[in-house]
Amino acid sequence: MLVVYLLAAAATFSLSHARSEGWNATWTKYQKTKPAGLILVAVNMYVESIDRIDSLEGLIQMTVIFRQEWSDQSLHHHVPTHYVPQYEIVDRHDIWVPDTYFVNEFDSYAHSILEDNSLVRVDSYGKILYSRKISLTLRCPMELSGFPFDTQVCKLRIGSFSHIRDSIDYRWNSTQAVEVNQDIPIPEFELREHETNQCHARTPTGEYSCIQVEFTLKRLWRHYLLKVFVPLTMLVVLAWLSFWLRQSSVRITILMFVLSLAVIGVGSLNNTLPHTNYAKMIDVYSGVALSFIFAAIVEFVIVSRRVPDDLEKDDIEDKIDVTARVVYPLCFVGFLLVYSLSALLR
Repeated sequence: MLVVYLLAAAATFSLSHARSEGWNATWTKYQKTKPAGLILVAVNMYVESIDRIDSLEGLIQMTVIFRQEWSDQSLHHHVPTHYVPQYEIVDRHDIWVPDTYFVNEFDSYAHSILEDNSLVRVDSYGKILYSRKISLTLRCPMELSGFPFDTQVCKLRIGSFSHIRDSIDYRWNSTQAVEVNQDIPIPEFELREHETNQCHARTPTGEYSCIQVEFTLKRLWRHYLLKVFVPLTMLVVLAWLSFWLRQSSVRITILMFVLSLAVIGVGSLNNTLPHTNYAKMIDVYSGVALSFIFAAIVEFVIVSRRVPDDLEKDDIEDKIDVTARVVYPLCFVGFLLVYSLSALLR
């Protein structure tokens, strides 16, 4: 047994030594320059988390493990047997890497707490894997007319900063281009799907290779139900109940209180929502709710006008109030049905 163990150890040492000699000879002659000809860069990534989506600024933040693979024949080296690990780990500063950048980047940083979170691995055929953990803030222009029932598409675009497509061409990895961690929820959104495609750009200096992944994000609107829609609906109902009150002072007090609450609430809400030069669906709802409350005040003013004959005045007030008690809720319910249908169709 001892003899067998010693022979196996000697064979392993011999193979490792031969492998090291092959790599050392190749690495000694290596020059940190771009390989000649067209470089095909295969890209894949793992999205660890989508940390924040800022509708106010039109930004999306995410943390990714970003991987690039390409071949450099000058790093091809001999390995005596497939039982020996067929790759070498090198420092990323000692090897040429593509000048990849994120086209729609707003801000970014590479993780380097304790140690630099990167890996460069070279196999015996000269194939290089470059992996790095990066936190990205990307521009994501948003169309918010359907807010908060909207669906947004945010893109992550990748390209070469200085090399044209004839020099560096990017491709998504054919096996698994993008993988997303489904265990970490996205604040206020649900990721419906992600799709990879190309986005090559032609400029006066040439055609540049570009690939992108599109994240389709559906906004979660249910917390707006309790925050906006239910309170405004309750205020409209309270304004409607005032039609049953006969005492004018109590009635106008309630209506003015309801209107004040609605105006303050809508004003505070607007301070927290994205500002656009077009109406959002939430603006439509708050605007219509305010209009119904204002209509209740107008109705009160009409029935309170002076009529010479008190009996005639009472008859007119009763007719207007009775009509308002029926028409007012029917109109609002009709609006709710149309609004709900519009929201569901988005």
